[in-house]
Amino acid sequence: MPTHRIVVVRGLLALTAVTALAGCGPDSATTRAAAPRASSSVPRSAAPAPSGAGASQGSASRVSASPATEAPTTAAASTAGMPCRGQALAGRLASSDGAAGHLHLVVALRNIGGMECTLDGFPTVGLVAEDGSALPVRATHDGDLAFPARTPSTVVLAPGEVASFDLGFSHVPADGQTACPAAQSLAVTAPGDSHPVPVQAAADPCDGGHLAVSPLVAGDQGSVG
Repeated sequence: MPTHRIVVVRGLLALTAVTALAGCGPDSATTRAAAPRASSSVPRSAAPAPSGAGASQGSASRVSASPATEAPTTAAASTAGMPCRGQALAGRLASSDGAAGHLHLVVALRNIGGMECTLDGFPTVGLVAEDGSALPVRATHDGDLAFPARTPSTVVLAPGEVASFDLGFSHVPADGQTACPAAQSLAVTAPGDSHPVPVQAAADPCDGGHLAVSPLVAGDQGSVG
């Protein structure tokens, strides 16, 4: 083979090799560059997170901005369940009966005030002599011949309504007595109060002014009505 052909063939082979290497270079670079872009897409996908936090803050702001609901208050609520006071009560003798030296009285208390009130428990009963002096009293709360023992319960009195209680006592002198102190009226004090209510009712309990007293009940019939 002539020398100039060999040179031409070698030149062609060298050119072919360079071209082949140039064709492989760009493809490999593109693959490596795509990987960082793929990895960099992760922060972009996480970008909505701050806006989500902002939405939560916005929701919280709207909740905190809503006006607080205030508990309703009324004048009636402040007076509901208030104990009855003597100034708002009127007393009277509702009934009386007796047998074999024993007397049974029923005393009624009416709410003459302008508001509802409550009575709960035993009244305090005083004996008032004709001259206005106080007579000795020994009160018990465990029943009597005329009425049984009873557990107190709350009585609610609207204006104009009535509650009552029983009094029982013996008026037969004993232990050397010839007569028992006579009261011309009663002074009745509601439970928890200090203002007595006058009641026109005669009573002459013996045995040191022993009075059996029942708790207050609704109505004017006493605990046996």
